[in-house]
Amino acid sequence: MATPGLGDYFRAVGVIAANRKSVGAALAQGEDVVVWPGGEVDAMRSWRKRDVATLGGRTGYVKQAIRSGVPILPVATVGGTTPSSCCRRASGWPTRWTS
Repeated sequence: MATPGLGDYFRAVGVIAANRKSVGAALAQGEDVVVWPGGEVDAMRSWRKRDVATLGGRTGYVKQAIRSGVPILPVATVGGTTPSSCCRRASGWPTRWTS
């Protein structure tokens, strides 16, 4: 968020910092908040681990929801690892790395 230009763009489209203060303020204003606790580690996991959610021990979002009295609606994304493995195969990388 601190990167000039990029941070401005993120703020303009509604991205907020992932901390107790900013998330608490958004929830207090009645805003919906979407959180990806696994971040890029979960999003870029290998195809072999496609059925495993990696949350990295992050539980702060649960505590914040309880404090704010808001529900948690679990949502799962499917197939996020597929494009990267397809691209690797198409580019001639050995398939033993991707399958």
